[in-house]
Amino acid sequence: MNDKIKILHIIGKRPRGGIGTFLLNMHSNIDVSKIQFEYLINAETPEGDFDRKVKELGGKVYVLPELRYKNTLKYLKELNHFFECHNDYKAVHVHSANIGVFNFVQAKKHGINYLIVHSHNTKYSDKKLNSIRNFFMQIPLKKMANIYFACSKKAGKFLFGKNNIDKGKVYIANNAINAEKFRYNKSIREKTRKKLGIQNKLVLGHVGRFNNQKNHDFLIDIFQKVHEVKKNSILILIGDGELENEIRLKVKRLNLEKFVYFLGIRSDVADLFQAFDLFILPSLFEGLPLVGIEAQASGLPCILSDSITDEIKITDNVEFISLSHDCNYWANKLIEITKKNIREDTYNNIVKSGYDAKFAAKKLQQFYIDL
Repeated sequence: MNDKIKILHIIGKRPRGGIGTFLLNMHSNIDVSKIQFEYLINAETPEGDFDRKVKELGGKVYVLPELRYKNTLKYLKELNHFFECHNDYKAVHVHSANIGVFNFVQAKKHGINYLIVHSHNTKYSDKKLNSIRNFFMQIPLKKMANIYFACSKKAGKFLFGKNNIDKGKVYIANNAINAEKFRYNKSIREKTRKKLGIQNKLVLGHVGRFNNQKNHDFLIDIFQKVHEVKKNSILILIGDGELENEIRLKVKRLNLEKFVYFLGIRSDVADLFQAFDLFILPSLFEGLPLVGIEAQASGLPCILSDSITDEIKITDNVEFISLSHDCNYWANKLIEITKKNIREDTYNNIVKSGYDAKFAAKKLQQFYIDL
């Protein structure tokens, strides 16, 4: 008889960072003899790294088609069939607003009592129509849920209100990382920089999807100003997304092609963080960006927009700048910081702050056990 506690995580589209990375960090550090994570995603894309890593950890990934207006009835039928066949979960943990309510209806119908909704952001979407849709979808979602989670107090306040935060009704699940993996390592730094041919460069780094939220357009403006002063500077961009071609065209238009590296989706992000000299994240909004924790764990000085919660500040190497300031102001700040040449081992800071995955996973595991 299988006496493991089974938790179903519902993500929406196949994850390529952010939520997916957080869940894999938790999954790889829980006691799999006690807790079994399974995942339900909506995807029309082929199986990816997330699926393979979950299977390596002994978990399962179930895939339904993406929910679209034209296939809503078909989707609901398949979702009902899924829960008919899989109704032994202790909890359903929803990470996606637009499909959560459908899953909660079916989970409750099939006798699953614990319904968790998890806030990962401080806006409903970076697209107006999606924001309107998600706003209305989250109203019944929050009413049906009996457990609230958030990646930060700011994300919790956004979705569940200040009152619920103040009363301790929102479980704050830190976007924890495998801190040892990102720990500053001079040898890895030198090898990675040599491999990329950037030994004598001033390297600015950014990790994130090419979408409006991440504000790449402004990032390129900032880098242009930095490069006018620091001719040996380069910008490394890790990730992909719908706006990548648009940003590539802008880089070409500004004659920065030789100095902006588009590295796409990478499996060696930890090594690339070592190669950076500074991490920059001028996002329009965030919950609590996991990449900001990874950058600090790598000992990097970080420049973040002030739209990001100050809960992310773990080390003294973090500075917040208002998006109301222009690219010249940002560039001057970056140049000023790079002159300090700050780089140190910050592993203990990450662990003490509760952002090491080993600690966070044990805490989450106990929460599931205590339900």
